[in-house]
Amino acid sequence: MITVLRIGHRPQRDKRVTTHVALVARAFGAKSVLVNSNDPKLEATINAVSENFGGDMEITTGTGVFGPIKKFEGLKVHLTMYGVPLSKFIEEYEKMDKDQDVLLIVGAEKVPRQVYEMVDHNVAVSNQPHSEIAALALILDRMTGGAWEDLELSDGKFTIIPDDRGKNVVSNAWVPTPEECIKLNEDNGVSEEVIAHQKAVAKLAKAIAFALKEKGVDIDVEVVEAGALLHDIGRAVTHGPLHAMEGAAIVDEAGVDKRVVACVLNHIGAGLEPDEARSLGLPETEFIPLTIEEKVIAHSDNLNFGKEMVRLEQVLHKCDEKQLDRAAIKIKALHEELEGLLGTSLNEFEVN
Repeated sequence: MITVLRIGHRPQRDKRVTTHVALVARAFGAKSVLVNSNDPKLEATINAVSENFGGDMEITTGTGVFGPIKKFEGLKVHLTMYGVPLSKFIEEYEKMDKDQDVLLIVGAEKVPRQVYEMVDHNVAVSNQPHSEIAALALILDRMTGGAWEDLELSDGKFTIIPDDRGKNVVSNAWVPTPEECIKLNEDNGVSEEVIAHQKAVAKLAKAIAFALKEKGVDIDVEVVEAGALLHDIGRAVTHGPLHAMEGAAIVDEAGVDKRVVACVLNHIGAGLEPDEARSLGLPETEFIPLTIEEKVIAHSDNLNFGKEMVRLEQVLHKCDEKQLDRAAIKIKALHEELEGLLGTSLNEFEVN
């Protein structure tokens, strides 16, 4: 396993260069990047790249300089223009145990003298001033024998397809078909009654989504249908408020598109504020439907009692019986928002 230690990083001055050091490390097969200075924004940037394009490389900032070197068990290599030529080092490296872990140290500003003395090798990719990014890429290429060309990084949202004439990027997100949604419910032990309810919600949600699309609203009908057919999958675990979180975890674990996961997570009522979530035994955070897909699913669920579509007045009456005044206000507001987009009454959607 190869780890890259970036030292001398100054968050305000070296942000772009250190980002590229980390990106090169990731693209050429390193499994970990350590950065001496604390930089949460850098961590977020690199983690976002891995989320979008795959891979499990870890990045940790705020490690300091000497601690990681002292603790590291394996081959320690410092990249410096004052070191031995890369070709000479590679000759020696070819004779070494390839199973040993490697720490590659890349400096930014002046490197402390102790670093030169703490490592096994000081290596130069040209004894001339140049970019540490280029040096890191070259040594990783030589040490791995060009294995980066066949490197496949899994679990990303997107895959780049090589194209000589343009940008060819495909989405890896899985939006399950209705049949796949039902099977996912069945495989997780969801009852027939709950599945029937989800089908009724999906029928209404899909009708609303198509109508919104005809009105020029940017809405993904497939995401709406999948989210509606999976919104109560968490009832296989519990019928309490936690079923939304449990369901989101099940769907996420299955590798389903994050937009569908969000629909499952945020479908209760017209959303929960942090204090409402806490009172229901949920984490003290927002569970609010934000996208149009989430809103359509949440309100289609509000308008279905079991398998039967009901009118807003019935929903508000039920809220009144349970003294859910805040929920009633938000549900009414969501109802009016959707009717405003549709330009018609939701009572027109007789889909049962």
